Amino acid sequence: MTDAPPFRRRLRAAQDARFLLLAALAAVILMYLARSMTFWQDEWGAITFSGGPLDFIRPVNEHWSTIPLLMYRATFGIVGLHSYLPYIAQVIALHLLAVAAAYVLVRARGGPTVATLACIPLLLLGSGSENLFWAFQTGFVGSVAFGLWALVLIERPGRAAGVCASLLLIASLMSSGMGLFLLVAAFGRTILDPDIRRRVAAVVPPTVVYLAWYVTVGHEPVTTAGHLAGLTAVPGFVLRGIGHAVGAFTGLELLPRGDLLAIALFGFAVLATAWAAVTSRRPPALAAGSLLAIVAMYAVIGLVRAQLESDFATRSRYVYVAAFLLVIAVVDWLPRLRDRADQRQPGRLVLVAVLLAILVATTVANIAAFGPIRGRFQSNADLTRAYIGLALAHKGETWIDPQSVLPEMPPLPELIATVERYGSPLRDDLIPAVATDPAARAREAALLRMVGSGFRAEAGIAVNAASAPRELQVTELADATATWEGGCLSLADARGSAAVSAKVETGTRLRIEAPAGLVGRAILGLALPPSRPIDIHVLAGAPLDVVVPDVGDGSIWTVRVEIPNAAGTVRICRIDSP
Repeated sequence: MTDAPPFRRRLRAAQDARFLLLAALAAVILMYLARSMTFWQDEWGAITFSGGPLDFIRPVNEHWSTIPLLMYRATFGIVGLHSYLPYIAQVIALHLLAVAAAYVLVRARGGPTVATLACIPLLLLGSGSENLFWAFQTGFVGSVAFGLWALVLIERPGRAAGVCASLLLIASLMSSGMGLFLLVAAFGRTILDPDIRRRVAAVVPPTVVYLAWYVTVGHEPVTTAGHLAGLTAVPGFVLRGIGHAVGAFTGLELLPRGDLLAIALFGFAVLATAWAAVTSRRPPALAAGSLLAIVAMYAVIGLVRAQLESDFATRSRYVYVAAFLLVIAVVDWLPRLRDRADQRQPGRLVLVAVLLAILVATTVANIAAFGPIRGRFQSNADLTRAYIGLALAHKGETWIDPQSVLPEMPPLPELIATVERYGSPLRDDLIPAVATDPAARAREAALLRMVGSGFRAEAGIAVNAASAPRELQVTELADATATWEGGCLSLADARGSAAVSAKVETGTRLRIEAPAGLVGRAILGLALPPSRPIDIHVLAGAPLDVVVPDVGDGSIWTVRVEIPNAAGTVRICRIDSP
């Protein structure tokens, strides 16, 4: 008997070591998948940050981002732009910390083996991997990590555990707005469980701290007129968000009408948990708090995002948060399900089979989700590298539009100065073997952005004898009848998809004349199909020139002119710029 406690401790340590081994393997996989990423969007704000101490507590896109901003600036001070790997390592380390907290919560309810299995889809959380390939998402991941460890400590006895839980909830709030929903989960966990209800006191200081922050500086971005969505748009946003989160994480989204099935399952879980909270002496308080946090998350996000063109309800970054809350909610029900299953002979076998099937489906769905999300972030990385490469190679040349930059990047002169001082994302000093040369598509996309207003439509210039119209090299004609007149192309009988594509030398113009006027588009491309559109509006009797940018290298561009349902005859000519 005296050997039993040490034996159990050794067994528990061996079982925990199994989880740690899986976590280390997941870290290697995630670092490998993220090895060729680089700086994108919001990160440039942290890179070029030059504010004082007060600016570290000001909100970033409505989020209290003090901790991720401090982490980013500290790393930038050491590494600069020489490697993205340390930045990614931070977010993956926080991710493993979050999964470890989930492991501890699940282990307390199902044992080490169940906890290890339940954490596999969290370790390889492909459906939420937007947060794993984008280093500034230390904010979202940090909120989850700190908040989950607060939930762990809330269940531990002692005043010190309660104090640490409060501090961790404050850290969660200081990482991103996702900390609010971990605070909701902590409130539900404590207030609904009579055994630890007194621990609701741990939620009070973080709530007071957040309100003080919001009243002083945090409300500034969300008071802009017209920023909040209408209340009628929020319920639909919540349903889409929950349907996508549950469907993407579990794989139900791959089934016909899987989003509806996901919403139905979530609704059933909410009703069952609410019923248990009302009728049971010891309700599933962690499940109740977690499910309430998911609903609150999508409701609040909908209030500030539902009015935007992009559907934020289906963003992978929120699936990441919801996935952790879903797992601990399901596992909080496990003791009750196991007790009921034990009342019938085959019950436990059926429960085990169902849970294993869910585990396999969830794991496979999340591994498969890495592909498209990683591909999108790799495209972003390629575009960043191509843009910076062009900026460095052609700095000072007149064809570059200094006002046309990638999202959140500083103006070109500041960007070039930053890269020359702190290192270049064109190569990674820590992983030189990884190819960082962007693909042709990324180069062209960067070039099309850099020409900016160099590709435009403007009133036709006066034409002299030296710049008389010259024949077009047409490569495609669709949904119209074409004839040649004096070196110009005349299009008649334009139907719904009427368009013409032509090869045009750099620095020339396409003149468009339409006696009856027309509204259409011109789209520019180089080696790839045209992808940079501008609107064209030709007035009756007034010629319009589409200016082809001159990048100084004799490039041959492709311009596609779309003239759907244009009345009468449309005349298109190529002329030289003056």
